[in-house]
Amino acid sequence: GSGYDPVKPFDIYVYPMGREMATDMNNTDVLFFHVSTDAQTVDVVEIGQGACTIIDDFMYEDFAGYLELPTADYVLDIRDETGMNSVVAYSAPLSTLELDGAALVTVASGFLAPENNSNGPAFGLWVALPTGGELIELPVYEPMARVQVIHNSADLAAEVVDVWLDNTLLLDNFTFRTASPFIDAPAGTEFTISIKGPDSMDPNDPIWSQDYTLADGETYVLVANGIVSGSGYDPVKPFDIYVYPMGREMATDMNNTDVLVFHRSTDAPTVDVVEIGQGAGTIIDDFMYEDFAGYLGLPTADYVLDIRDETGMNSVVAYSAPLSTLELDGAALVTVASGFLAPENNSNGPAFGLWVALPTGGELIELPVFEPGTARVQVLHNSADAAANMVDVWLD
Repeated sequence: GSGYDPVKPFDIYVYPMGREMATDMNNTDVLFFHVSTDAQTVDVVEIGQGACTIIDDFMYEDFAGYLELPTADYVLDIRDETGMNSVVAYSAPLSTLELDGAALVTVASGFLAPENNSNGPAFGLWVALPTGGELIELPVYEPMARVQVIHNSADLAAEVVDVWLDNTLLLDNFTFRTASPFIDAPAGTEFTISIKGPDSMDPNDPIWSQDYTLADGETYVLVANGIVSGSGYDPVKPFDIYVYPMGREMATDMNNTDVLVFHRSTDAPTVDVVEIGQGAGTIIDDFMYEDFAGYLGLPTADYVLDIRDETGMNSVVAYSAPLSTLELDGAALVTVASGFLAPENNSNGPAFGLWVALPTGGELIELPVFEPGTARVQVLHNSADAAANMVDVWLD
């Protein structure tokens, strides 16, 4: 009789035409019922698969009828009746829970304001299975992105750093030419990445910091690069973290290796990358500092990457890329141009090379300089000219 506001009298609400299984065994049929006594009229908008508004103007005591949904993982955003303002979002992992062919009942349950309702249970979405038992609580949806961080700053002053995400130490004593694995990071809200020296205790007074906002469900590759020192490097390319969205943790074709190439050698010029082992020809043209070349979907084989000047005619150095030998079928890699072409102009820092980050993180893998093999040659002297009766033959 008291202690609850508003008071909705007890009743048992009846829905005929119930289902014990889905009408299509590839679907999950879901009956929604709004019975949270202090929840207003809402819209339910699906934002995970892009299904948009699936229930409009959903009022207390409403059954929304069965929705016949392909069995997938959904995100249900509960919004006010304008459909514009989100109240809370829930994950509905129908595929993860292997609910193909099931018919479920989802109820809006509990109180939006427990303090006005005898401190009763909080609002949520709960699912009843046709087999009965305890209802299953749908988890509140936390927007997340996937992120890999690669340390490619060849400045000796940044050889080992700490990476902070707001007030959380994300990467402790993060070493040059290492990578984190792909990790979850908050999406949809702004956060600050701060770089400090090793063994730091807090993110205050960083060497460098920057604010970011990541998109929900996106995958990012972040490459730390450039110079933090005030002198000793020529040219000086200021330190930054370069962001590549649309990152990959695995190849789009399991018979391929997907390779993202990134030019981050501060003193290297614009180059072409020509594949000369399999005869693929020019795979990256006019590759400049700060360029991501995008993912190359390469059949998993052993390649030779010839780095040439921007004319494409003059080779600077060639590297072996033994994707098949390393058994990298189905992997997605990041290859960075790293170090200095002229270490003597850059505090005798690390020399130029191509280095590979695996999606599992760890130390980068150095691609070996390509050493052309030898051939077996026999020379026959068949010149009948007396002046060439005896000759010397030079190679180079």
